[in-house]
Amino acid sequence: MEKILRGIIKYKANTQGNFLVQWATLAQKQHVKPPILFISCIDSRVLPTHFCQTSPGDMFLLRNAGNVIPQANYTQGEYTQSSSEVVALEITCNRSKVEHVVVCGHSDCQALYAAYSHYREREGKKPITQVSQLIHQWSRTHGVEASLNKIQDLSAKTPEGGTMTFDVGAKPLEAYFQDFDIAEEKSLLDKLSKVSVLQQLEHLSSYHSIRRRVIDGSLSLHGMWYDIAIDKIYWFSRQRKVFLEINEENIDEIVRSCQPSVADKASQNDIGHKIPS
Repeated sequence: MEKILRGIIKYKANTQGNFLVQWATLAQKQHVKPPILFISCIDSRVLPTHFCQTSPGDMFLLRNAGNVIPQANYTQGEYTQSSSEVVALEITCNRSKVEHVVVCGHSDCQALYAAYSHYREREGKKPITQVSQLIHQWSRTHGVEASLNKIQDLSAKTPEGGTMTFDVGAKPLEAYFQDFDIAEEKSLLDKLSKVSVLQQLEHLSSYHSIRRRVIDGSLSLHGMWYDIAIDKIYWFSRQRKVFLEINEENIDEIVRSCQPSVADKASQNDIGHKIPS
């Protein structure tokens, strides 16, 4: 706590002056509407505002264990689930009309490790404790178990790798993963983290209001992954179907890919009637 509290004094002495005008401008606005919602893990090593070099007002931040979103649950056409993540989606995607949602996973994710350990325990028919039952419910609701199942299914069919498909908007998202070594736990967990990022894009698309916006081209969903050990950030390329390191050579290509999908927009008339209001 001393570091945090003394950090405030340091901020007031060395940094605050650079932001006073910006804070005053933001405070005068009745509604600040950043164009981006950035979803990341609570891991203390993951600092999106640092590695994205953003300023106050640039983007909404939603952080939780595992950077996950619960799958939408509709009963007779009515949404029946409530959580802080759902409220955040309502505020950012439906009311503030963000144009982009980024889900950012990372290496060595302890939330996913807990889910993976529980997954292995259940496979081993070990006794289910109250804590493990809570993890089980969380992993099922937030797609971690679905991600693990996709990895298990693909590795059983083609251990050298293959393509996974995710239901995201009008056009399915395809991702290629290679070298699934179930025995190599660290490598498997990092692949799980990447698969989970794309699974969260599918979960985002399960909300009717978000899916409609993705299809009409007013909202784009993106996957990002941060490798803590080597401080590198990766972007999921739908065209190449893999996570690419963001660097000077491909930054222009990545920026162009962030524009709303023409294919999705063109498909609006074809499948829009299938999405409940």
